[in-house]
Formats: sequence, C-alpha cells, structure tokens
Amino acid sequence: MHIDDEEDFHHEHEDFGHGQHLVNKRFIIEMLILLIQPIPFYDRYFVIIAKQKHVVYLFNEFMLVLMSLRIYFLVRSMLNYCDFLDAYSKKVCRSYGFETGVFYTIKCLMVISPE
Repeated sequence: MHIDDEEDFHHEHEDFGHGQHLVNKRFIIEMLILLIQPIPFYDRYFVIIAKQKHVVYLFNEFMLVLMSLRIYFLVRSMLNYCDFLDAYSKKVCRSYGFETGVFYTIKCLMVISPE
C-alpha cells in the first residue's frame, strides 16, 4: 500500500474500533442464518393435505431447504475479495468521482466475463 493510500485509509477509518458495536441487527441476522442446520436424530414430521392427498415432510428437510440461505455468504465473499474492491480501485474510482460498491463490482465482472 502506498503512503497516500495508507493516509487515506487511516483518515477514513480513524474511529475504527470506537463507537462501533459488534452486535448489531445485521450481525444477529447473519448468525441466525448460520445456525440453521438439521438436528441429528430428530424425526419430527409434518403432514400437509394438498388436493385430498397427504404429503409427509420431515422437519430436517425444511431445515435443509433453509440452509440454502447460506449461498448469500458465498456471494458476499466472492465480491469482497474481488480485484475491484481493493484500495487502488477505490482510489481510481474516487479520482473519477464515483464510489465503488457491489453494483460497480458486478458490472466490472460482467464486462470482463459476460458469460
């Protein structure tokens, strides 16, 4: 990191660690998503009547479907560690007068590999 970038970083994050709460609404939602998992040896089932037919679902099947929400973390990790969100990219974007973000990163990735 260059000296200018380092000074900009420290200037932008001078209050880092102070006044920021670790436990906020977003953190709690993410932890709840990560806590969803099937319970071993728990064989509770639900019977749903649809068009005069009985459909039986296990509780763990519902939990497995809810676990698909974890894809959010995969996408977020891919975007956070992309080349378009590093310090140099942010500096270049600021010099042209716009901010980097998720939509900027997605647009850049689509330009590089449209498939």
